[in-house]
Amino acid sequence: MYALGDKSSYSILIADDNPKNLSILENMLSGYRVRSSINGKKALASIKIEKPDIILLDVYMPEMDGFELCKILKADPDYREIPILFISALNETFSIVQALRIGGQDYIVKPFNLEEVLARVEVHLSLKKKNMELASTMKILKDNEAKFIHIEKLKSYGIIIAGITHELNNPLNYMKNSIGALQYDCNDLFEVLDRLFDSIKEDENYESIREALDMFRKLDYPQIRKNSSELFDAANTGIRKISEIVKTLKTFSRLNESEISYVDVNDNILSVLKRMEFEFDDNLKYETDLKTSRKIKCYPVKLNQMILSMLNNSIEAIKSSGGEKGCITIGTHDIEDNGMDFIRIIIKDTGSGIADNALKNMFDPFYTTKEFGKHLGLGLTLCNQITQELNGRIEYESMPGAGTSFFIYLPASDNLL
Repeated sequence: MYALGDKSSYSILIADDNPKNLSILENMLSGYRVRSSINGKKALASIKIEKPDIILLDVYMPEMDGFELCKILKADPDYREIPILFISALNETFSIVQALRIGGQDYIVKPFNLEEVLARVEVHLSLKKKNMELASTMKILKDNEAKFIHIEKLKSYGIIIAGITHELNNPLNYMKNSIGALQYDCNDLFEVLDRLFDSIKEDENYESIREALDMFRKLDYPQIRKNSSELFDAANTGIRKISEIVKTLKTFSRLNESEISYVDVNDNILSVLKRMEFEFDDNLKYETDLKTSRKIKCYPVKLNQMILSMLNNSIEAIKSSGGEKGCITIGTHDIEDNGMDFIRIIIKDTGSGIADNALKNMFDPFYTTKEFGKHLGLGLTLCNQITQELNGRIEYESMPGAGTSFFIYLPASDNLL
């Protein structure tokens, strides 16, 4: 009837103080591995030695009745998943109801009917098998979700690295070009100085001195002096720029995730935007409206991760909309909600918006409306997860073709460290 496979692989425990009932059920369930107990106390001891796949349990037994044994098993995480089928007389309606209320899955009435007994046992063994398979699948999905969440974080770190690379490239080019030009001018100057130095060592070799001076006149020293000053300034500008990048990078990831701090949300938003500047150009701009004066108590790294993921989601929404130009507005405001003080972060984009049928699923793991294989569909999942860890919430407004606004509410703190 049900695809259980080899019956001998299933263990059945029957607990009944009536030897005749035990004998009948054992014969009906031949093929299974059946063992029996004459009361609840002995049945419990037998269960602890070897966990059965299903239990057939009489209600009324000496020492420990079926109700008490069922309560004990359902209270224990190691045994609560074992299906329990109560044995009851046809006229014991109250006992049947009570048995189901305390956790019994089903019941078998006396006198026993072979087909009914086999059917009920097979149904519940099959359900247990399916539940175990489902639990195993859910565990695999959970494990994979954790892995993909980690990948999404790495993706955000990749954006950070790309931004750093982009920003470092310009100052490094300043320094490289400046040093190259300085080396070219200095080589000519050093050649003259070498000739002059050698002439001075030869005491009164005035002819060599005159030749060195002629070479010096041809060098256009004022221009070399002017160029050198400008090149040194350019090199110093590059060094200062790199120092600023390092400073803002420290702001972005200044604390270990295990350290909670009171954080200026505005500073963190500006730090993230600084890391993402390479994403913006004449066709994709951002505007800020940062008005909060409060701080929040949180893990700074997680806050930055959430902001970066939200901004990256908005950038992708604009790029996928097909429009020539786009804009993201980032704002912060102090707000009171249900008697509590919050900082509300608003991230609004001019992308294609989100369809009504997609709104309810957009925070689900792996859900994406973008091209399959290019997006994991975990960006908003990660944002929602981090926001909940910060004891906040996310609300949203979206209209297809008109963009999306996300409202992130985070508890404000008056502690200004």
